[in-house]
Amino acid sequence: MTIIFNALNFHPEIVGNGKYTSETVFWLSQKFERVIVITTNPYYPKWVCDSNKYKKESFKNITIFRCPVYIPKRINGFTKVVHYLSFFIFSLPINLYALKYTPKIIITICPTIFSIPNSLLIKFLNKIIYKKKLFTWLHYQDLEIEAAFKLNVIRGKFLRKIILFFEKITINQLDLISTISDGMFNRVKVKLRDKKKIFLFPNFVDTSSFKLKTKSDNPFYEELNLSKEKKIVMFSGTFNEKISYKVLIKTIRILQKREDIFFLLSGEGPKKKIFLESLMGYKNIKVTEFQPIEKLHFWINIADIHLIPQKLSIEDLVLPSKLLPVLASSKPIIGFAKKESALGKILEIAGIRINEEDPLLLANAIIKLIEDKSLGKKLSKNGKKYVTNFHEKEMVLNKVLHKIRNL
Repeated sequence: MTIIFNALNFHPEIVGNGKYTSETVFWLSQKFERVIVITTNPYYPKWVCDSNKYKKESFKNITIFRCPVYIPKRINGFTKVVHYLSFFIFSLPINLYALKYTPKIIITICPTIFSIPNSLLIKFLNKIIYKKKLFTWLHYQDLEIEAAFKLNVIRGKFLRKIILFFEKITINQLDLISTISDGMFNRVKVKLRDKKKIFLFPNFVDTSSFKLKTKSDNPFYEELNLSKEKKIVMFSGTFNEKISYKVLIKTIRILQKREDIFFLLSGEGPKKKIFLESLMGYKNIKVTEFQPIEKLHFWINIADIHLIPQKLSIEDLVLPSKLLPVLASSKPIIGFAKKESALGKILEIAGIRINEEDPLLLANAIIKLIEDKSLGKKLSKNGKKYVTNFHEKEMVLNKVLHKIRNL
């Protein structure tokens, strides 16, 4: 059996949607004859591409077709839509070429929904040429379009209606729909005529990769010249419009006189420059790049507390990719979320949930976790138990394998 993945982001990107798509592809390639990935050249999260042209790569039974894509120098609503549309356009000839492999399933990863027409066209042509059914599947890693309008990255009521109408029409032509959280599941379900075609395909983590390390085992203390006596509060992820970056900056300023607290921020993205400029000269913080994937377990474990400063307006539209590794490492989290949201439910179990994007509330929550050690241990234990029960990699992907074979 041949499976095609249409995915904007893929290996070697180590954060966001690319991370989970890559791991799913590598895992499924061990179960099927051939997996084809139609993607871009790596550009995320720096929004810089070293070689933006068509390429073909092979790894065992995985064939990767990389397509050129428009990479905006300035990210706004218009340039982001053009970015998505460029992938649809430049990946179309590769989708047509991939027909020769007689695929059984084509899975489109959202973002971007603009790639759905490619899948539907391939399905139609496959039926005409081979007289066989090709199953079409859309997986929502996030509701990128709705999030973009919520954050005012894309504006305009008329444009919003057009895009959401396009989404509703196209997704109802597909055979399967999956999402990563209950909140996203409920938002997508109301758009479907056939409610039975949607199911939950949550993100996953290999919990065995995040066993607790002692401070003496962790190389990052020496590499970054960090004190083992201080409590490290970490945000690791993409510096973009989805995080409440102004609140985070103000919190770091509020706690600058606490000599026992040190902030460690790592990642890339369009808002990183704001952090570097706003916190220049502060001694209670260090901003770094993403660390190599092979050192991720050390990196996650160096923190005493992890922050999930996601904006409340998009809490059921996206879910941070680093959330599960953090919980697997048995570390407590603090984040902004309403109680009924997907993130809010996790925070109720494994962290401190804050109802408002308020720097003083965030600072107080950090102090509370530092001073109440028993609370930190309890939340850490709850988090590890939660991911083990619901997000263990083998368990999640075996359910997806079962779904594929049942087709």
